Amino acid sequence: MSGSEDAIPGHDFAVVRCRECAREVVTYPDPSPDDPDVRRCVHCDERASGPLRWLGVADLDALGYVVDSGEDAGSECTSCGTGGCGVKPAGDGS
Repeated sequence: MSGSEDAIPGHDFAVVRCRECAREVVTYPDPSPDDPDVRRCVHCDERASGPLRWLGVADLDALGYVVDSGEDAGSECTSCGTGGCGVKPAGDGS
């Protein structure tokens, strides 16, 4: 598996075929002292193996991902009204 040094500018998401999930998934870095280039599946935490493919945010929808910028002022978390949301608005002070 190629490491993060192979990232392509503007392509911020490393994807790889996950054996456990049986599909191409976004990965996250999980470095260890023995192997600083370890990446894992965001769904099942399986260690990624095989070649990484670097994608930009616009390319993620083809893999079934939706990236929400959080900039839509017209919608809020549906849990906020019931106190179930752990996200507080900036400057809330709580």
